[in-house]
Amino acid sequence: MIFLALALLAGTNERNNPLHFHWTGSSEKSQNIWCSKNRSETYVTWMAHGVVPAKAQCDTAAIERNKAFGQEHSIRGTPHLIFKSGRAVPAAVDTDRLSRMLQ
Repeated sequence: MIFLALALLAGTNERNNPLHFHWTGSSEKSQNIWCSKNRSETYVTWMAHGVVPAKAQCDTAAIERNKAFGQEHSIRGTPHLIFKSGRAVPAAVDTDRLSRMLQ
């Protein structure tokens, strides 16, 4: 999982932005993570342990903005890494490759 690879690399700053796609439940999961009391913890618990986020409600305008951004930039799946340089990698990569990309 890409978030675990990033956690293993010293000096990285991972940022997750909610973006849902058109598979069953993705919109609801995005909303539940975004609207949770602790987004980072909820996301990690879901990704690392498979714990489905509890139902939550809030303003989801950020998700809609990210969805529009994804459509505009042809982001069709996750993970999709965008580096500070603007380079985009539309797939998961292992820790060694990711480390080389960050150098």
